[in-house]
Amino acid sequence: MSIMSALCIRQAAAGEPGGKMVPARGASKEGRDRLQTSENSDADSPAVFAGGSGAVMALAVLLGVGHAAHGEPVTLALPSGQVLEFQEALREVSGQQAGAGEVYRFRFVAHQIAPDAGGLSFDDVLEDMQILCQSYALPRLQGLEGTPERVVISLSERAVEFGTSAPDLTQYFEAYAIEDGRCIWEMY
Repeated sequence: MSIMSALCIRQAAAGEPGGKMVPARGASKEGRDRLQTSENSDADSPAVFAGGSGAVMALAVLLGVGHAAHGEPVTLALPSGQVLEFQEALREVSGQQAGAGEVYRFRFVAHQIAPDAGGLSFDDVLEDMQILCQSYALPRLQGLEGTPERVVISLSERAVEFGTSAPDLTQYFEAYAIEDGRCIWEMY
């Protein structure tokens, strides 16, 4: 399975605060569809959507063919020394035209942030998240029409479905503006 198989596209529902905060019972799943591709997808082939609200914008570019698939280790050397698993990538659109103002979320499982596994702190993994944005996310977004406005990197001690409330999990999030091909840290 390629990274494209795990790419989801989500349109922010009316009243959502730009996807930056998750409501107490979890984020709305409305307007989010999973992109499905076959193992032998061709980079020029259009993607196929499962489900559908009609509000989802199609991607014609396959991200990361030959890169880490869902659940596979990320092979970057990170300052914290932890080994991550790629979980999924999400694209959020706030009713704007394709390529403008889009937010891409790259979600990773980071077992070593769990309290019972040594509990790496947010400060311990902050530099990891910068590297994940610059060296993992941005290369996979090259070739898209338009420029992504923001990338959000999230680490969770175990895999959890996007938008699901999980107060018992350790999760870290960081947002980066994309300017001149670089990830610039943004304070939430």
